Amino acid sequence: MIKVISKPVHQISLSDIESLIKDKVPEGERIEYKENLSAKKGGKDSWSSNQSRINDGARNSILEEVVAFANAFGGCLLLGIKESKSNPPCASELISIPRCNDLAERFKLIFRDCVEPEIPQLEIFAIPTCGENGVVIFRTGRSSQAPHRVKTTQNCPVRRSNRKETMSMREIQDMTLNLSRGLERLKLKLSAQSENFKAEFSRLASPENAFGLRITAAPVRNEINLNSVFRNNNIIEELRPPWVELNRKTAKECEPIPLVNLVQHHNLVPSNWRPKLRAARGDAYHQLSNMAIRYAYQEIHQDGMLESGFLSVREFNGEGLENYKRKKIPEQFPCNCEIAVSMFAQVMKWISRIRTSADTPFEEYAVEVEIVVKGGLVKFSLSGTYPYQSVVGNLSVGNHRYPLYHFKEPKEDIDLVALFEQDLWNMLGRDLGDSQGCLEIIVKNI
Repeated sequence: MIKVISKPVHQISLSDIESLIKDKVPEGERIEYKENLSAKKGGKDSWSSNQSRINDGARNSILEEVVAFANAFGGCLLLGIKESKSNPPCASELISIPRCNDLAERFKLIFRDCVEPEIPQLEIFAIPTCGENGVVIFRTGRSSQAPHRVKTTQNCPVRRSNRKETMSMREIQDMTLNLSRGLERLKLKLSAQSENFKAEFSRLASPENAFGLRITAAPVRNEINLNSVFRNNNIIEELRPPWVELNRKTAKECEPIPLVNLVQHHNLVPSNWRPKLRAARGDAYHQLSNMAIRYAYQEIHQDGMLESGFLSVREFNGEGLENYKRKKIPEQFPCNCEIAVSMFAQVMKWISRIRTSADTPFEEYAVEVEIVVKGGLVKFSLSGTYPYQSVVGNLSVGNHRYPLYHFKEPKEDIDLVALFEQDLWNMLGRDLGDSQGCLEIIVKNI
C-alpha cells in the first residue's frame, strides 16, 4: 500500500514522502514523479525564477498527467521528487518547489478552468519541507464522470502502465458507453438487494407482522476488487465494520451529548461470520425458543458492496413464545430513530475502511436505504426507557426507499449522516430543525 495514495490528506506527512525515496518506489499506473515544472531546454521554469507564473508547457504537462489518472484508475502526481534513470523510474531525491502552498492554490484554479467536465474528486495540496518550499501533490480517484478533456490541448489523456497516452476517439466512445453500463449495473444490483431483503423476514417468528431496515452501499463504477474478504474462519480484520458512537452538540450545549448508538440500544453485534460466494456475512439474534424476534446482519462482497440490516417483529408480549404466538396482550416494538442514524453512520465509516484497504480512497459509493413495514403502522421513537420513549412519528405499511446518497470524499460522511437523519424525520412528517445540532462520529472498539 502506497500511503500517499490511500491516506487521508490531513494524515500525510513529510515522512510519507521520504519513505517513497527510501523504499525506491517506482512509477506505475497510479503514481508519477516530477522534479519540477517543465521549462524550455537549458532554461529555468518561470515559477522557480520568482516570476510567480506558470508557463503554458508546464501547465499543460501537469493537467494531462492528472487527467490521465482520472480517466484510468486514479493516482497521484508528486511535484518535487526527482526520479532515477532506471526502468521504470523510481523516487530518488527530494527537490523542494518554491512557495509550494501558493503553487497548489494556483493549480486548483487552473484545473477548475481547464478541464471539462471538472474532475469531481481532486485533491491538490502541499507538504512543506523547508520553510515555504516543499512538494505539491495532485491526487484523484477514477472519475465517475470520465472521460475528461484538457481544454488547452484538446486531448483526452489516459494512464497506461507508467506513462500517459492520448485516447483515441473509439476509446472515448467506449468509455462513455461503459459509464452508462456501469450505472445500469448499479441499478440492477441495488434492485436485486431489495428483492433479497424480502427473504430476510422469513427468519423472524412473525414475518407478516414486522419491520426492517436495509442500508446497501455499492461502488458506482464497480472497480473495487477485494481479493478476499474471509480468511482463517473469520472476516479479514481490516475489512470488519467499525462500530461507531454518535455525539451531538447543539448551540445551547457546551458539551457533546452522546446519542444512543446501535450496539447500546439493541445489543446486537453481528458475529459468527461465515463465507458466502465471494462474500462474507455476520448475524446476531434475540430469540425465544429458537425463534427470532429481532436480528441484525452485515455483509461484505469482494466487489466492494456492503449491506447492513436490522429486522424486528412489531408486537410481542414478553411472556414466552406460546403467548406471543397467540398474540395475547401484545406490545409494540418501536424502531428507535437513533438506531437508523447510527447504522447509517457505521456504513459511512465502513465504506471509508474498505476504500482505504483497496487503495481507492476516492471511489464513489451509492448508498440506498429501504424501510419495510408489515402488519400495521410502526412507531419511530427517540431513546428512553421503554415504554417511555418519545414517539417521533409513524410509518405506514409498505416499502419505503430513500433517494440514493452519493458518498464521494471522506469528509462528506458527517454531512450525509445529517442529511439522512433529516430525511428520516421528514418521512415521518416531522422537521428535525435546530435540534439536530452538530453531529460527530467516533469510531470505537467493542
